[in-house]
Amino acid sequence: MATEGDRVGVPLSPKGNGFDPQDCVIARVGAGATEVWAPPRIQRMPGEGGCDISYALNAVPPPH
Repeated sequence: MATEGDRVGVPLSPKGNGFDPQDCVIARVGAGATEVWAPPRIQRMPGEGGCDISYALNAVPPPH
C-alpha cells in the first residue's frame, strides 16, 4: 500500500513463477472515488511493472 496526496494505491497479487504474466488486481482509493482493475497482459509480464505499487497510483497506458 502507498499513498499520494489523498489517494491510496494497493496492488494485490500472488507470487508468480517469473515466466508467465503476473496475476494481479490493482485498487486506487481517493476522496469520492474507488477504482479496481487488472492491468493488461503485456504490462503483467515479468519486468514490465504493471503489478507494482507505483502502477497502483499512477497507471500508464499499455505500450502496444
